[in-house]
Amino acid sequence: RSVSPLLDKEALRVIGLLPKWIPAKQKGQAVRSRFTLPIAFSLNGGNDGTKDHQAEMKPDENGVYNLVDEPASFPGGMANCLKFLAENIKYPEDCKKEGIQGRVIAQFLIDKDGSIKDVKIVRGVHPSLDKESIRVIESMPRWTPGKVKGEPVKTKFTLPVAFKI
Repeated sequence: RSVSPLLDKEALRVIGLLPKWIPAKQKGQAVRSRFTLPIAFSLNGGNDGTKDHQAEMKPDENGVYNLVDEPASFPGGMANCLKFLAENIKYPEDCKKEGIQGRVIAQFLIDKDGSIKDVKIVRGVHPSLDKESIRVIESMPRWTPGKVKGEPVKTKFTLPVAFKI
């Protein structure tokens, strides 16, 4: 999501300075994955910026926070999340037979108690793969919820689910 071309350029510059990340793994092999990193810009105005930052941490009309102090996390981290997906996805037979594969992008809410709610497909591949993505996400264990000022809050999470024959 763009704010302005100048701030976008600065965000990309800072991301370019990050050290190398440990890649996601599937079945023991390093795989490409996407990661969304929110970057907040604020004018200091002579204070420490906390007030501006906290002002942005407000829920939407559904009580969902887009910006949090601590993001929600799968038990054991993202590597365990990918392992869970790999171990629990049942490749739909119709898609196997037709050679259909691809990446389904799912979005869901992580409630204050870590439970998963309202799983939706943002970008689908095939109805059977989309349905399987929803099934496996709904079967996940409770996550550690996102937090604002140390308190658990409802957050949105986007997760790519890769299907490859």
